[in-house]
Amino acid sequence: MIGSMEKNQRNSNIEILRIIGMMCIIMQHALSLGVYFDSMPEITHNVIFFQAFTGCIGWLGNMLFIIISGYFLYDSKFSLKKILKLWAELFFYSAGISLIIYFFNIQIYGVAGSGFCLTRLVEKRYLKISELLYSFLPFCTAQNWFATKYIVFLFFVPFLNVMISSLSRSWHKILIILCFIIFHVFPLISYFDVYVPNDYTAFFLLFFVGSYMRKYEDFLHKAGSVTFIIFGSAVIAVYIALKYVFLCIYGGMENIPPVLMPVLYSALVYNLLLTWAAVFLFAGAIRLPFRSNRIINYFASSTFGVYLIHNHNYLRRNIWLDLFHLNERIYEAGFIPWLLADILIVFAACCVIDFLRKIFIEPVYSSAIEKICR
Repeated sequence: MIGSMEKNQRNSNIEILRIIGMMCIIMQHALSLGVYFDSMPEITHNVIFFQAFTGCIGWLGNMLFIIISGYFLYDSKFSLKKILKLWAELFFYSAGISLIIYFFNIQIYGVAGSGFCLTRLVEKRYLKISELLYSFLPFCTAQNWFATKYIVFLFFVPFLNVMISSLSRSWHKILIILCFIIFHVFPLISYFDVYVPNDYTAFFLLFFVGSYMRKYEDFLHKAGSVTFIIFGSAVIAVYIALKYVFLCIYGGMENIPPVLMPVLYSALVYNLLLTWAAVFLFAGAIRLPFRSNRIINYFASSTFGVYLIHNHNYLRRNIWLDLFHLNERIYEAGFIPWLLADILIVFAACCVIDFLRKIFIEPVYSSAIEKICR
């Protein structure tokens, strides 16, 4: 709880949740970019099991990051320095990795079509000069959607804090309920797209939820940490299990009856379920006894860098297709432990790279930002 926290220490329970969230995101990227389910010559239980994960486990990770941000951003002071440092980190990895790809003649995977998981691979090719230039404008060209939207959202936080501070507890609660109904319930029952949420919806909704948790420590005071964690985990497990069962019954997504598709595979459904699963997991984490571990906190501090490195727009498919050969190994009996090991390797390698950035690169642009913000 907040009252028991020491000001100069970070709660490792929350930092562990941050690391878990990043592991979920890496797994999502591994499966969506490294395994092409629509071209599998044979449908096995391995294929079906990971099809059930794809499209939702990464959303859970994103929601964990956003609810953690909403919690800590409440009552925080606006910091242009922080925003510029985040942008500098985004720029460094976007431009830096692209320069390495370009000058070392590393071939990347070309894609056709639109969408994140539904693109079709084409022949490997060299990076175009226009793509290299785009990498130098990551904020304008949205080279990383989550990072870009998070930085943009930070400009709204001071205004949201003023609004939340002026709300009574009952009105704050009504605000959350109203957002839940409009952004999560209406899209499920409406035939019109006017209620369909966008990428910013989660940022605003979870800021309101996170700020409520921080402002009122006694929320649902009769429920303990274990209750929250079990409930949040159960929502995830049941949803993925249902997807798996129906995939097994019908032998593939294309055979599932149309009446079941919106329930099991709609983005609106997993948006609702996994967003609130993340809320419950976070509520459980902040109710655990406070502890601070320097090693855990240090690794958690690099999760943003891990996100930017492993999900670089031009390199991310090479990692899973060329380095780990996931598309070829999915039929192997030991694929699950190998996949988990691959995810840990990627996380650890990206952490090492980010540690080096903090030592050698960050001081350079930090001093420049300090001068700009004087």
